[in-house]
Amino acid sequence: MSTNTKLTLLGLAVVVVLGFVLQTMVTGYLDKQMGAESQLLSPDEAAKQAKKEALKTQKKFEAASKNK
Repeated sequence: MSTNTKLTLLGLAVVVVLGFVLQTMVTGYLDKQMGAESQLLSPDEAAKQAKKEALKTQKKFEAASKNK
């Protein structure tokens, strides 16, 4: 094998290893950010969950407004 071929293969191996490390880091970061709720929701389920959270927030705001 020529020197250029060896250098090209070595460079390719380095790029593959760095890609794997980066992928692992990103996966770990996303798992950490999502926490226990690391499940994907369908659009309907996500809308229902957002509606529930909005209603809770609205009730808290209304209760705080009444107490003033």
